[in-house]
Amino acid sequence: FGQPTAEMIVATGVPLIVMGIAMLIVGAIAARLVGKAWAPVAAASIPFSAITYPQMLPLRIDHHGWQVVLALTMLWSLLDETRKRRSGAIAGIATAFWLNISIEGLPIATCAALLLGARWLFDARELPRLQAYLWALTLGSFALNTATMPNAWLVAECDRVSQPYLLVFGIASLTAAAASWPKLATDWRWRLGFAGAAGAVAGATFALAGPACLNGPFAALDPLTTAMWLDRVGESLPLYKRGVGSFIAIGGFALLGCVGAALASRSHRGEERMRWITVLALALASSALMLVMSRSGAVSLSFAAAGAVSLGAMLLQRARAID
Repeated sequence: FGQPTAEMIVATGVPLIVMGIAMLIVGAIAARLVGKAWAPVAAASIPFSAITYPQMLPLRIDHHGWQVVLALTMLWSLLDETRKRRSGAIAGIATAFWLNISIEGLPIATCAALLLGARWLFDARELPRLQAYLWALTLGSFALNTATMPNAWLVAECDRVSQPYLLVFGIASLTAAAASWPKLATDWRWRLGFAGAAGAVAGATFALAGPACLNGPFAALDPLTTAMWLDRVGESLPLYKRGVGSFIAIGGFALLGCVGAALASRSHRGEERMRWITVLALALASSALMLVMSRSGAVSLSFAAAGAVSLGAMLLQRARAID
């Protein structure tokens, strides 16, 4: 095709491929949770999203679209209630790739770990999923960052996965492995104490290995750079600073998704309820993150799609029942 045409084909095609993958995963999540009839509706929320679609716009070769795909892969894998170890492993690998692209995924990765840890506190049989997630995240992060940044293990850099983060991942994985101690399987109070001690050790290690990182990933930026560049990037601003229109368009859909997921978790039982709790927890965490950085709304609205169509399905059912 020649270089100019080839570049145009790739610049147009790659974002559309990313969008297509995201739509397929959102549709698969909705099909599992709400029903196959609602899968296309959920998938359509991606190109109609006020903040997700711009990250996958044709001619935009960017890393944010792939972050959405990996976040959705993590959520989709955590909905598997039958193969717990495989579920955690896939989620951990997807999260490791996500963090290798950008440290922005760390809050959601942490929320996923806390969610799996909470499930283990209530049910010791959930330990294999937690162990698989943490080990896949740790080993995947170490391999990916060593391959792309060979000095990742040797330095403390706050805006990418480096020594402090890898140390915490390693400690979390080792303590999860030690959680196989029989005493922990019989008493939730022992599990709670063990988890608290592990969290304290991990937090202290992070503070010692990377004290500057306690102030955030951009703490090392020069104040002038922050004022002249970072504070002027619209998608890096908190959602409430982007105007009423953006707040309603982006935050409104996230709210619908969270409400729908909350109602669905109340109306279901057993494994189906746990799936909806997983969606709700990650949707709430990613929505809260928008109040710090609105760009995270691309992930939040993708997580919210299943809850939003579930709410639509419930309202439609009630409307049809009206005499």
